[in-house]
Amino acid sequence: MQSPEVLPALQLILGTNGRLADQDHAMELVKVTAQRGINLSDIWVCTDRSHLLWAALPVVSPGRTVLFFGTSATLLNGDLSAMDAGIEAVSRHYAKKDIQLAQMLLDPGDTRTVDTYLRHDFKLMAELVYLERSIRRAKPPAPLPGEFRMLNYSDATHNAFAAAVLASYEQSLDCPAMNGVRDIEDVLAGHKAAGLFDPDDWFLLLHGSDPVAVLLLGVTHQADGMELVYLGLSPKVRGYGLGNYLMQVAEARVTQHKLSKLSLAVDAKNTPALKLYYKHGMKQMTRKLALMRSLKTAP
Repeated sequence: MQSPEVLPALQLILGTNGRLADQDHAMELVKVTAQRGINLSDIWVCTDRSHLLWAALPVVSPGRTVLFFGTSATLLNGDLSAMDAGIEAVSRHYAKKDIQLAQMLLDPGDTRTVDTYLRHDFKLMAELVYLERSIRRAKPPAPLPGEFRMLNYSDATHNAFAAAVLASYEQSLDCPAMNGVRDIEDVLAGHKAAGLFDPDDWFLLLHGSDPVAVLLLGVTHQADGMELVYLGLSPKVRGYGLGNYLMQVAEARVTQHKLSKLSLAVDAKNTPALKLYYKHGMKQMTRKLALMRSLKTAP
């Protein structure tokens, strides 16, 4: 798209409750995208020749996934034809580029936008609770029981990490609708891209030689905190306090990086995980609906 259209398009994309975002808000997104290496020329628009009607910024991530940031239906005065056309055009474009999955994160109150994406083969996967806490000082975690040992990520441990993640999906309450949707290699690639990847921030628990749990952390792209990207336990080791231990590892890692904030997102229906996170002082910041559409079979 042409550069003069970028700010108006971003105002459409960021607009809420029937109102365009102001230019300052749009300029903040310009700065963020520059830091993340996101090309604003990837913005898609629908126009009636003289006016922008709809806009979206698709962001492709490792793991063959594209995240849509798009105009809310509340800005379209009841005429959703531009939005309908845009969603289909973007979805088909990225399907042809071997992107496997399209994702949207939407405000739970924006029902018109949610309903529109559901009409276009998106499925509601989960309501995500975003949690955060400040960490000034963290104690080192207690020693692991003798039958357990912990390793960091490396080429040599890659397959064990993959096995532990897959094992953690069994009987999981964390976004169970996602299980099996993507190949495990795409899943791990996506987790690596969630923050600034450092193999020393990825932890694997072994019980003997059996991979039974993972803790995946990443410094946020803004470098203002650390994100808990994924914490998962195999069913055979749930209920033994290992989740508590891994949270202590996460907290200690935040202070080792000389950061002061830990954040994460969790399925609102995952009661055991929420109980663990609240026990460690995490507080709810916001909620989003996660919608996803498989692009594997799109023409």
